[in-house]
Amino acid sequence: MKTKELIALLKKLDPEGNIEVTVGNTPIYTVDKEPAYYDGCRWELIQDSSKDPYYNIEGIKVTDKGCKISISPMELYDVLTHNINCQIIMDFENEWPYDHYKVSIDNIIKEIEGFKKVKREVGIDVI
Repeated sequence: MKTKELIALLKKLDPEGNIEVTVGNTPIYTVDKEPAYYDGCRWELIQDSSKDPYYNIEGIKVTDKGCKISISPMELYDVLTHNINCQIIMDFENEWPYDHYKVSIDNIIKEIEGFKKVKREVGIDVI
């Protein structure tokens, strides 16, 4: 997808530009312009627009030519790895997701603390 296509879609879906954008359900951390070959070659979908709005993918193109805009999300695990004491706000309209996310976050914290404990035991500096 070209940047102009992405911008047009975003403007169509959110004309005021106030909706939070995610990759899947993961927040975007950085957006960078890079050479197409950087950190792995750029992949492009080959699409047949005559099949829209149905599945229209005809193939894949891989290239190291030109540039790409790389959108990098930041997973909760990565945030907690960098700062296990960071602020976590759970803001739900319904009560049902709270327990699910609380358990998930607690499990991630336990896992990270376990890794840090193992690293200390083998003599690796832990920040």
